[in-house]
Amino acid sequence: GMLYVNGRQVLIPRVDVVQPGSAAERAGFLKGDIVVSINGRELKGFAELQRIVGTSAEDTLTIVVDRNGERITLQATP
Repeated sequence: GMLYVNGRQVLIPRVDVVQPGSAAERAGFLKGDIVVSINGRELKGFAELQRIVGTSAEDTLTIVVDRNGERITLQATP
């Protein structure tokens, strides 16, 4: 028999839009930022970012982003 292995698609946790007046804007996110970690936990993709933020309402999160090759730490409360 033959074994066919298909790669798994992983979306990069990149900020595409920052809505005016949003928690993201207040925290200092900019379009193009790539979220590297949340509360010291390195992210493996966009789905993990959604899960952590979705279960952290009213919690202050420490988020490290890569902004044009520079690591920047932001504080955000979803």
